[in-house]
Amino acid sequence: MAVFWTRSLQKQFDAADPAVPITAISLHPGLVNTSWAANFYPPFRWLAGVLSMTPIHGSYNSVFAAASKQVATNRDRYKGAYLQAHPVGEIGKLGKAVRDGERAKYLWDTTEKFLRGINL
Repeated sequence: MAVFWTRSLQKQFDAADPAVPITAISLHPGLVNTSWAANFYPPFRWLAGVLSMTPIHGSYNSVFAAASKQVATNRDRYKGAYLQAHPVGEIGKLGKAVRDGERAKYLWDTTEKFLRGINL
């Protein structure tokens, strides 16, 4: 769903004012060793530590999306893109369902209707 949102949000930005350089990007940070594994049994905690990245390494994709000169200079390439966890900054391939503009529009319209219904 986040990818639908990102792509729809980018369309909204572009329609509102194409001159404003806002680039909406969704991303997967990867498996990051934060507190999520704290409740596992010790052998599983160890395994989670071995298989996951440190929080600093997990932040690389977010930092790339927010501050990379590559994104700024190739903005059209990154508009509404989905960045994979590995390697950092690589644009992932989107499935057919996610590329469906009608589904994305439906999600956007439904959300707007819901938010109006609760006076937001």
